[in-house]
Amino acid sequence: LFGPDLDFVKLVRLEPLFDFCPVMITGGVTLETIPGMMEAGVMMAGCGIDLVVKCTPEPRTTESIAETINKFVKLAQDSRNKKWPKLAQSCDDDDATWLTKLPHHHPF
Repeated sequence: LFGPDLDFVKLVRLEPLFDFCPVMITGGVTLETIPGMMEAGVMMAGCGIDLVVKCTPEPRTTESIAETINKFVKLAQDSRNKKWPKLAQSCDDDDATWLTKLPHHHPF
């Protein structure tokens, strides 16, 4: 989905859908918006490298850009783990076990 409006995310994650719809959002993804996106039900968030570079203070170096990318990744992981703690607890499990813990996995 294209963000940052989270109303549609919340709509596709409603109870009648049994949490079946995994959602990735792109657009409007910033360090400020990631926690709210994950809380709304987003499983993944994507942002362009241009945004990440703009969030990196001057002077921009390869190392400082990598540091900014790591901030985005860590915030997304922490926010997702808070929303779905079962996934966080099973990150080292084998694929089949991890899959059964996905909130939208229905083996039918």
